[in-house]
Amino acid sequence: MKGLIRYIWLLACGVSLAVPATAQSPTGEYRIRKVVLDAGHGGKDPGVVGKRLKEKDVVLSIALQLGKLIKEQHPEVEIVYTRDKDVFIPLDERSAIANKCNADLFISIHANSVRNKRNIGANGSETYIMGLHRSADNMEVAQRENAVISYERDYETKYEGFDPNSPESYIIFSLMQYAYFDQSLAFAGLVQEQMPLSPIKKSRGVQQAGFLVLWQTTMPSVLIEVGFLSNPTEETLLAKTETRHNIALRIASAFSIYKARYEQHTTSNAATTPAPPPVTTTTLTVTPTPQPPVGPPAATAAAAEKPATVAPPHQTPAPPQKTPIYYSIQLFATSTPRNVNAPEYASLKDMRGVHDGRLYKYVVEKHRTFNDAFSSCLKLRKQYPDAFVVRVQGDKILPPAR
Repeated sequence: MKGLIRYIWLLACGVSLAVPATAQSPTGEYRIRKVVLDAGHGGKDPGVVGKRLKEKDVVLSIALQLGKLIKEQHPEVEIVYTRDKDVFIPLDERSAIANKCNADLFISIHANSVRNKRNIGANGSETYIMGLHRSADNMEVAQRENAVISYERDYETKYEGFDPNSPESYIIFSLMQYAYFDQSLAFAGLVQEQMPLSPIKKSRGVQQAGFLVLWQTTMPSVLIEVGFLSNPTEETLLAKTETRHNIALRIASAFSIYKARYEQHTTSNAATTPAPPPVTTTTLTVTPTPQPPVGPPAATAAAAEKPATVAPPHQTPAPPQKTPIYYSIQLFATSTPRNVNAPEYASLKDMRGVHDGRLYKYVVEKHRTFNDAFSSCLKLRKQYPDAFVVRVQGDKILPPAR
């Protein structure tokens, strides 16, 4: 635990920790070029065991199909698997694989379960990003997935005293993926938009919890629970080849949207931000020219005898308040402005246009949390199919954090 505490102390002090940057092309444009796919569990660790299926087999099948789909749609993207067969891979090795190859995105695939038989009807998919668990259910999922370390030798030393069953061990996770929070959140939201189009219809949303497999990765990372093997209906669905392929297709679609939006943001930012001018230093000597006194001689003399007036002490102005960041839904973008007061937009709340120098982007609503905005976005997509959640500060749409 000492090493983890030191890590947080370094973050708090503003020390920059070396992390790999997103792939950059010769023209300076950012590109997503490498994705690590992590099929959970494997080998001696079966993961969740249903009446018919083992988690390790289901998620490996989905991961392999997902990699194939991404490669077909984006030949320039390199796919790296933490495992491509039924073998056991320790959690720290999974993140190490992603870090060593400087991946741009880490996707860990799992299947869900419940301990209490009274909740056997629990169903649906959910996507987790690194953070503190917000509910007892999230804590249960994190504990179950992290318990895999008990299969590893000397795990107490390897994970610096981490106890998967101790709530205190999870406190350290609040800052671990902070640098990639926005990007992880953006991709997780897209996954949960796409998953209801698969046979696993219910979306349980984007969640936060402390997963060991995520906290050591130095890139945007998510953990996807594709469905519940403890639910007989979903286990039957996940046993079907077409269901697994459809889930892989949904995640691949989310990746394609994420890649396009991220690269559009970073490319447009690079194009519209001028390079700063070179700084030159010039030494200039100025000799003041004596000026004759102004006014009658008597007045000048009187002024000379009058004691100098002491200026009041300088008052330091209070620092300006930082404009808060909130979540809105972008409906569409156009090259020409629209009238937000037009009758067809009367049912929309807080509609406004944001001009980024190239396009007029129209957003609606203001939400404090991503999940609230995401829920509203799903409803708006019935009328605006291309709607998606954006972060807004003042009159500016913020790009994904790099």
